[in-house]
Amino acid sequence: MNVNYISPNTARMVSPNGYVVSIGAAGSGKNRPARTPNAADHDDEAPRRRLMTTTEAATYCGLAKNTLEKMRLYGRKGDNSPRFIKLGTAVRYHPDDLDVWIDRNRAITTSEYDSTN
Repeated sequence: MNVNYISPNTARMVSPNGYVVSIGAAGSGKNRPARTPNAADHDDEAPRRRLMTTTEAATYCGLAKNTLEKMRLYGRKGDNSPRFIKLGTAVRYHPDDLDVWIDRNRAITTSEYDSTN
């Protein structure tokens, strides 16, 4: 651990995980990142897409917000509605789930459409 003395009563240490710890008078020690993470730290991780609110998901799909709310409440024949995520009382949609749902409803003609998908 690297220790830098700033004043007789205060020192700063950089821990192995990259956090700066100030050591001084009681209650003055604060942990904060010594550096901001950059892309090189997470090369093996794919970027995570942000979860969407019902309004954002409706806009993404070109639907009314009420349509998604009714689909959640009543479902549709054959459970053909987009998957959603419940986080406490908040409802969120993952863009990948919306893309799968949209792809599952692709059709060329109305006679080809199967509502039980």
